[in-house]
Amino acid sequence: MMDNMQTEAQPTRTRILNAAREIFSENGFHSASMKAICKSCAISPGTLYHHFISKEALIQAIILQDQERALARFREPIEGIHFVDYMVESIVSLTHEAFGQRALVVEIMAEGMRNPQVAAMLKNKHMTITEFVA
Repeated sequence: MMDNMQTEAQPTRTRILNAAREIFSENGFHSASMKAICKSCAISPGTLYHHFISKEALIQAIILQDQERALARFREPIEGIHFVDYMVESIVSLTHEAFGQRALVVEIMAEGMRNPQVAAMLKNKHMTITEFVA
């Protein structure tokens, strides 16, 4: 069970991640500033750094959030639908969601080509989802 501090912190964390997604999509990872993210979600720099120590930590959280979203989608069997049909529908749905965030997806992939830490996070995400589906 979450304690009060965790419960209160979650909406702030979510707001920060949503703002980071938007700022990274609009400006690119390297041009995005922590100050712009703070301004976008109306928080102080101290609050931002309390939750995320760097832009890399924000990217990691976004990757993990996307991974969990994909895994959650694959875990929700729909009664009366054949497993293969369900998996195809899930993949199409996730691809459609990713298409809506294509600028962010491209930015994170590009950062993965420059930054070994981000590359490792993306590889781990891919392996985790692949192992789950297999």
